[in-house]
Amino acid sequence: MQGIELSFLYFLSAFLAAGNSVKDFPTSMISGGQNVFPHDFPWQASIQFHTGHHFCGGALIDSYWLLTAAHCMEQHQPNQIRVVLGEHTLSEIEGTEQYRNISRIVISPFFNVVRPEYNYYMPYDLALLELTTPANLNSFVKPISLPDPNKSYSGRSCILTGWGNTGVNADGADVLQMAEIKTLENRVCGDTWGYYIYYGNICVYTYGVAPCQGDSGGPLMCLDNNGYVLAGISSWDDTDCKDHPSIYTRVTENLGWINDVIDNDGHN
Repeated sequence: MQGIELSFLYFLSAFLAAGNSVKDFPTSMISGGQNVFPHDFPWQASIQFHTGHHFCGGALIDSYWLLTAAHCMEQHQPNQIRVVLGEHTLSEIEGTEQYRNISRIVISPFFNVVRPEYNYYMPYDLALLELTTPANLNSFVKPISLPDPNKSYSGRSCILTGWGNTGVNADGADVLQMAEIKTLENRVCGDTWGYYIYYGNICVYTYGVAPCQGDSGGPLMCLDNNGYVLAGISSWDDTDCKDHPSIYTRVTENLGWINDVIDNDGHN
């Protein structure tokens, strides 16, 4: 079955209608990042139009499945986009790339739920992309592990990656960028923003470092048991991408839905 399985309205309008100010949603770039050593993060994906224009990131979690942000997908059909795996420098063909079309976009059934009475976005900004043919797993392309459902990954030093803009008025990065960033307790994050941040979000902040335009949907990776796990997916941020914590969707809160979709995909 093709197409987006769940239709929904863009939930920012409801949030703003509730009298909230702000935050450009979506935003995402890495401001203050540095070049990644080639293929250090082989699950990183570039989501592109067929022209080759990169517009969002994603993380490979299975040979057939990519996790990204729902807001990246809400205006697109599977035949309009492609996924590039094994990518490092967008402007170069390096021989490690794998190009895949999309057969399905599956958006979280809880996305677009807004609770204006509590003054927060609900934390379900996730979409699963099913590849038409599986990724060829090798040293350049491999899935990232999903997180331990019993861990919060708050108060850690983690890594974010992407090809987004390198500053508010800058262009998108050609070479994949990375930055080390601290995860915060949601209470501290909420105090900074001035409203409640639901547990289904995970907040990150390090002065001078932030995701912005072009990194939405990209991974937040934390070390756990000698390897990286996917702790979050880039969701939204401040307009200047530096003065407030950045907000990711917490993957542990969505493992049931993710596993249900993958377990029933007919590929196993």
